[in-house]
Amino acid sequence: MKRAILTFMLFAFSLTDAQEMEISETDLYEKAEASVTEYYNRYSEADSAIIRTKTYQYYSSLVKNFPKSENYIYYLYTKGCFAHDRAEQKQCFKEVSESGSWAYYRRKALIYLCSYAIDEKEFISAKQYLDAIGKMKKPTFTCGNERETDNSQLEAIRKRLYAMKD
Repeated sequence: MKRAILTFMLFAFSLTDAQEMEISETDLYEKAEASVTEYYNRYSEADSAIIRTKTYQYYSSLVKNFPKSENYIYYLYTKGCFAHDRAEQKQCFKEVSESGSWAYYRRKALIYLCSYAIDEKEFISAKQYLDAIGKMKKPTFTCGNERETDNSQLEAIRKRLYAMKD
């Protein structure tokens, strides 16, 4: 009889949410970063959309479950990079751009927002984003490639903005 009750209890326990496992921020972050690496290694393959979705889901979970994390802005920025929906991307980048920390990601978010504003012919917003980038402290880059990428992105945005306004 005791064995039957014990078996029943174990079976019932396994079917309920009482066994729900919580994953730590570190574990989830490691899975998310591994997924990013996998995506970049396989982005030209047919299943890259599946990997991108998986990566998005990891970062969405990090944003949802760890809003007080010191890495929240990074999680939100990366979620925006992997989101499929432009409106969601813009919402993530807007929140990152309004944060007071992680200047590198604020700058990158403003670059995305400026580019989106030009695409949508919102030239006043694009100019405001470009002005906000100009007011930020100039970033310190560890290599020339990073500096050149940043400069070429900003130059391309300026050209697009002023070509579209004419």
